[in-house]
Amino acid sequence: LAWRTPWSTPGLRLAFGLALGLHLIWAACLGLSPDEAHYALYGEHLALSYHDHPPLVGWLQALALALGSSDLILRVWPLVLWWLTGGLLLSFNDLVFPRVSKTHWLGLRVDAWLWLGSGLPHLMGLALVPDSLLMPLTLGLMHLVWRLADPQAVQRTGLWLSLGVLLGLAGL
Repeated sequence: LAWRTPWSTPGLRLAFGLALGLHLIWAACLGLSPDEAHYALYGEHLALSYHDHPPLVGWLQALALALGSSDLILRVWPLVLWWLTGGLLLSFNDLVFPRVSKTHWLGLRVDAWLWLGSGLPHLMGLALVPDSLLMPLTLGLMHLVWRLADPQAVQRTGLWLSLGVLLGLAGL
């Protein structure tokens, strides 16, 4: 999945770095929510599916549990997914709305202010829930569909295979 990096300006790197630092502090200080503990149990007891929730969250928590069982380690995935989602969002805006990436307010792109100022993405950046996974997968799918809408890109097998992989992961 090729996408242009949105971290081209020092202001963006600083703003997202500060936000990620705050996420790390919150992740280290807050205990697990009931949902997070529930998914950590899924990671301890791997299965192909679970009664009421999608399996990918448990599978990813199993990878984190291999490194240890602290609350901070269990929050590595949401931190990575939050960072990835922010980058994919800015990159997709560059692709679809090129003027937005040139619109700045107080030295930072308007779309970055909207992402950094929205509460719900920050909460999902602390807890691994299915929505934390769906945000970057959905943005990745939007990138691929946008690129496949180009008549010259329809013959690119790699894009179609990537679309299938992302759709499969989104279903999990």
